[in-house]
Amino acid sequence: MLSVPVERAKLLRVEGRHTWTVQTSDDGWAVTDPGAGKAITRTVTGLLRKLDGLQAQRVLAEAPDDLRDYGLDKPQLVVTVTVAPAASDTDEATDDEPTTHTLLLGNVRQDSICATLKDRPTVFLLPKSMLDSLNPGLDEVRSDDLLEFDPEAIAAITVERAGGKTLKLVRDGETWTIRAPLSGPAETAAVEDLLRKASSLQADDWLTLAGDFEIDSPMATLTMEPEDETLAAVTLTIGGKSPGEPRNVVRSSQAPAPALVTLAKLEPLLAGAEAYWPTQLTEIGPDERIAAMTLNRPDETVQLKRLAGGYWRLTSPVEADADMDGITRMTRTLGDLSAAEILYVGETLSGRFSDAAQQIAATLTVEPTGEAGDDAGPRTVTLHVARLDDEEIAWIQRDGLWTVGRSENLWNLLSAELRQQEAAETDAPEADAGDPDAPAPFAPAPPMP
Repeated sequence: MLSVPVERAKLLRVEGRHTWTVQTSDDGWAVTDPGAGKAITRTVTGLLRKLDGLQAQRVLAEAPDDLRDYGLDKPQLVVTVTVAPAASDTDEATDDEPTTHTLLLGNVRQDSICATLKDRPTVFLLPKSMLDSLNPGLDEVRSDDLLEFDPEAIAAITVERAGGKTLKLVRDGETWTIRAPLSGPAETAAVEDLLRKASSLQADDWLTLAGDFEIDSPMATLTMEPEDETLAAVTLTIGGKSPGEPRNVVRSSQAPAPALVTLAKLEPLLAGAEAYWPTQLTEIGPDERIAAMTLNRPDETVQLKRLAGGYWRLTSPVEADADMDGITRMTRTLGDLSAAEILYVGETLSGRFSDAAQQIAATLTVEPTGEAGDDAGPRTVTLHVARLDDEEIAWIQRDGLWTVGRSENLWNLLSAELRQQEAAETDAPEADAGDPDAPAPFAPAPPMP
């Protein structure tokens, strides 16, 4: 009864319990009424395939006198499809016009429904189920996805924010690096999370304005470049809030119209370098050990020195044996310390941190062990921790950059009493693993909780 070549279909409109229109665009199918937005290609294609090769159950009338007898004067559903002419076998342009077919569905008769094509007089029966299957709701047709890309195919990410702030992330094999506003390694898991969030970003609503639309003063632009240079970059431009709306106007390079998105959904995509900077603050390698520590506390300075055999002794403010359990916990923590969250990375340190009254500075002398000691000398690591606004903040300078992060329980660890309590009769703990001077008779200290 009907032939609809899916690949040549240009427009599909349904008018019934649900009314909407989709048309082809440069990026596939797009909803053009009501509003605007991307259409789900597989849904539109499925509807076109139902129309293509449509078969009647049986013919009711070849040329009926009155369509009112079949409910076709006021049909329950009208489906209109426009098909482009077939391409010419030559390169010459064709004068053929697009073809429009209109299907009308009227009265239900048991398990069937009366139907006709607008340009033909025949009335026939179709399965009653066609009334629903050809009339899905707009929410089943319109895609709210703003960006479509394969996260694993992206080679570079750029976030440009108002005021000239730019973040640049570049894939390097299986890892990522930060190229701007500073240079350094990136947490691969954090970058992969950014790509997942971007690929699943959805519009809350679509604006009715279609076609060209420019956001004059964007607050940010997110650009993702595929590794395959023949593919176009994917761009999301983020503007301010729409008048009378708590949501921001955004424009995707893959969407036919601008959309509205809540800022809470956009903020994870606009984080600075600190969101991707490695959380590790200190790292003592397997061929290194802490040989001495100085703890500059608000009320005293504590100095400790490692002795032969793995023992530790306080040298200031008093000479005393060190609490080996406490020292073991401290060296294990400081040897591999990560922040709960990185708050800032940069070349300068805010006075809010450096001038904090409640502050402890832990200076570690780290020396190589084994064969590494033949070519390398000791190095110094200085870590700061402060209490600020009911938070514990730690920071360290490395390679000319300050890394500031939120820490947990570090203040209590560095404030602990480290003198051996004579009243407590406990065996000394085992020295650090790999220590050539480790004494055999001592039991190991309990692991960190």
